[in-house]
Amino acid sequence: MTAAVLPFAPPSSPLSPAPVDLHLANSAPAIRLGRPLSEAVDCFQHDSALRLLPVLDAAGRPVGAIYERDMRRILFNPFGHALLRNPSFGGRLDDHVRPCASAERTTAIEALVDLYAAQGAGCEGLIVTDGGVYAGVLGGPLLLRMTAERDARVALARAERVEKITQESAGFRRDVERLITDLVAMADQLATLAGEATERASLDGADAAAMAVAATQTADRL
Repeated sequence: MTAAVLPFAPPSSPLSPAPVDLHLANSAPAIRLGRPLSEAVDCFQHDSALRLLPVLDAAGRPVGAIYERDMRRILFNPFGHALLRNPSFGGRLDDHVRPCASAERTTAIEALVDLYAAQGAGCEGLIVTDGGVYAGVLGGPLLLRMTAERDARVALARAERVEKITQESAGFRRDVERLITDLVAMADQLATLAGEATERASLDGADAAAMAVAATQTADRL
């Protein structure tokens, strides 16, 4: 099976990787509205890996899909082949078309992953369009891998943020410890200076008293 490489626009999220090319099977079958349901059944019988069959209007725009699980119910029904031959049931596939999410080929990968996740656990894939015209299918396995890679990037980014916060917290604690050490040293220095000032004041007081006594004695002699 050949594949067409359809480039997607780079994601807007800072957690997203560089732009990548997604390989969409350009030979993946699609079917037009108004065709017999038996043709859709034939597509699934010829490709055991096929899970959804895009249904297109006359302009090539997707209008939904036929799902393998629905066709399996018909084929496994004891009256399945009779139902397919019944014009009121198997004449046209239009009544069996079910919604299928689609996205433009320029959609960011993050948006594709979010769109796929929003479809629920039973989503078989997304239809990709180019200017509204059918371009291919993104299958479930590829979308699951993209989702896992996105989740891994988010987890890694969170771990890096936690590590950065831890490192910044450790640096902050070291800064606080240094500040406390400096404050203690300053307090000790201030205490020493205060003691020296008190001692000088005491000595100055003693000298002043001695000078006063000497002055008194001198005055008495005179």
